[in-house]
Amino acid sequence: MYKRLHSIERSHLLAIILFGLVLYAPSLFHEYALDDEMAITGNTFTRQGLFGIGPLLATDTWHGFFGEDVKLLPGGRYRPLSLVTFAVEQSMFGGNPTVSHLLNILIHALTGGLIYLLLLSLFPPNAGERPDQGRVVALLAAVIFLAHPLHTEVVANIKGRDELLALILALAALMLFLAPGLRLSPLRAAGGSLLLFLAILAKENAYAFVAIIPLTAWFFRDDGPKRIKALLPWVGGSALLSLALRFAVLGGGGRAADLPQSILNDPFLGMSLAGKYATIMHTLGRYLLLLVFPHPLTHDYYPRTIPEMSWGHWSVIASLLLYLGALGWALWKFRSRCHVSWLVLFYLISLFTVSNIPFTVGTAMGERFLYMPSLAFCCAAALVLYRCGDLARRFGPLARLTTATAALLIALVVIVPYCLKTLHRIPAWKDNLTLFSTDIAVSDQSAKLQNALGCELLIESARPENASRRQEILDRAGKHLRRAVEIYPGHNQAWIGLGDISYLAGSYADALGHYDRALAVVPDSTDTRLRKAQVLADWGKVAFSQGQYAEARERLRKSVAMEGENPDSWVALGAACGKLGLTDEAIRAFQRAITIDPRFAPAYLNLGAAYSHRGDRERGRQYFEQAYRLDPSLRP
Repeated sequence: MYKRLHSIERSHLLAIILFGLVLYAPSLFHEYALDDEMAITGNTFTRQGLFGIGPLLATDTWHGFFGEDVKLLPGGRYRPLSLVTFAVEQSMFGGNPTVSHLLNILIHALTGGLIYLLLLSLFPPNAGERPDQGRVVALLAAVIFLAHPLHTEVVANIKGRDELLALILALAALMLFLAPGLRLSPLRAAGGSLLLFLAILAKENAYAFVAIIPLTAWFFRDDGPKRIKALLPWVGGSALLSLALRFAVLGGGGRAADLPQSILNDPFLGMSLAGKYATIMHTLGRYLLLLVFPHPLTHDYYPRTIPEMSWGHWSVIASLLLYLGALGWALWKFRSRCHVSWLVLFYLISLFTVSNIPFTVGTAMGERFLYMPSLAFCCAAALVLYRCGDLARRFGPLARLTTATAALLIALVVIVPYCLKTLHRIPAWKDNLTLFSTDIAVSDQSAKLQNALGCELLIESARPENASRRQEILDRAGKHLRRAVEIYPGHNQAWIGLGDISYLAGSYADALGHYDRALAVVPDSTDTRLRKAQVLADWGKVAFSQGQYAEARERLRKSVAMEGENPDSWVALGAACGKLGLTDEAIRAFQRAITIDPRFAPAYLNLGAAYSHRGDRERGRQYFEQAYRLDPSLRP
């Protein structure tokens, strides 16, 4: 198709791709951030490289991160394609985020080029009332799409490749299915079907193209009904095959009742049915506003960033009227095949799957969800800008210019601010700490983000270069974690973080209280129980050092009851028992430590002392010698 383009169209295509590459070049040297841990750095299968592709295709998308304890939204996740690409990168380049960022940028830039080619085929250069209208509209739509600040989350976050692949593959399938000709050739049909199947494997929102592809054939093919009849078996086959594969891997999917009840999984938990759908309608209105005026931006819309709304709120009413009006107008113009009607339906269909209306997607809204629907907005904006150029040429100060030139000049009023906003937003995605610290100004009511920032600050406090600022960083971490549990008292990770801070400060009683709050939320958490056991052990050692042997024994007994495989805790318990004259109990504790770790020298040393104290000096001597052999530094 590229060779058939006019020279100016080839220039446009190359300029579009180059524009996309240059615009996002600042993200090239960013680190991994946000969900990249789930998809790449913390995913067992992805890290295995080529050897992990099989498990990636045969299990839930997040199984490699969560393991058998994976807790997902109803139905699970099966979108392996992007993770397969990460596994290939891991095999070829190791853990190199620059390569991953480069590929994301390249896919986004190529998507812009594909949008240009698609719109050229839908709106030929001589379409419309003016020469070059189709060409200018295609150019503007592609550039606006590449420049739109909402797309920074998808492009600058490596994990966003699922959205990137879903759209570019679905658009490529659309182009094959709508190829010129009186009949749909089997080769093109098979190619389009394969591309659509792969798009769905990238992310489930590509199912929208099962409706968008025949819809586009209706609006833009003279033989619309005939072409629809020819392509439906291929489109439907892709959808059915992907559903069958999903069912084979995931089964019927988990029921909502089987999953943890938390606003972190279901943002509408606790809302009335009316409140839930009023809130959804409010978010749909915010999507429209962000498309036009993308500020402020944030990656986090988790509860309570979006409060529960009522149907009496003006934003809910306005959003409802806008969407109903747009849908009604699109259906009214459907039979006349009005192109704007197609744009409206494209937007509504592609947004529907992530709107929370058919099923809950786990968050109230997300800027990444607009990557696919925004194409319709960008096309509509291009049409409006072209019309403005035509009016300015006829009645304004641009009378000496062609309509195309006037439209391009006016478009700069939109494109330049979008580029500046995108360039301003990209640095926020440098790493987790930068992202969380930036977005907390917008999403300060998000329990999830407050916790994420607090936990990231905890990690920062442990870095050697931050030793002089450690307490200051821990204080900041505590502030955000406390805010997280204020917003949502059931946030067990935030309680764990507060427990860690108290433990580091030596406030053992507070640490135990925080861990207990975490266990009240997730009683079977092994990680929290281990942390609590460590606090009890250390608190017991403190009591021992202060001569409070009975208190030390009590705390250490609780510790080994929770975590019985720590030889150091058993030795500490034995020492406390020895001080209390409970020699037999002390010996049992030391022997338990040796059973756990036969090379743990302090256990032999203390066992020797216990036997010597009981009068069995020969056996005591044997244990002393064994301790000295294991650790010569213990010899007096």
